[in-house]
Amino acid sequence: MNDAENPNQIIPEIATANEIVLRKDRGNLAPAQQTKALGPEEWERLDSLRKRIESEPYHVMLGLRSGTSPSEVQHRVGVLNDWLESIEKRPGLNGEERAALASCKAHIPLAEWVLTDPELGPNYVAKVDAREETKSI
Repeated sequence: MNDAENPNQIIPEIATANEIVLRKDRGNLAPAQQTKALGPEEWERLDSLRKRIESEPYHVMLGLRSGTSPSEVQHRVGVLNDWLESIEKRPGLNGEERAALASCKAHIPLAEWVLTDPELGPNYVAKVDAREETKSI
């Protein structure tokens, strides 16, 4: 067994904190958790938003309940956009982080448009709610 395969190898004193984490966990951290641009909690929050975008209705994606008012939708979108912009400006983002940001920034305006439209929003939410009720039966 070579040193790279030995989980009990002695870590040299000159190793960086990142190298220690990688060696201790045997490299099982997600690539985004290995950068200094986002901490693990921020990455989890961004990745959770990206996963909701891929699988949830717009209001759930934004962290809102069914029937939320257009002004609440706009407020939530503003908060999310401000957070995403603050992350986007950080140096050292890796490809996975940039892809998650791009996906979120592309889908959030569409969700806002649908949910704040006076006709489209209520119809969309009603159909989503009806679909959810059908699933639970």
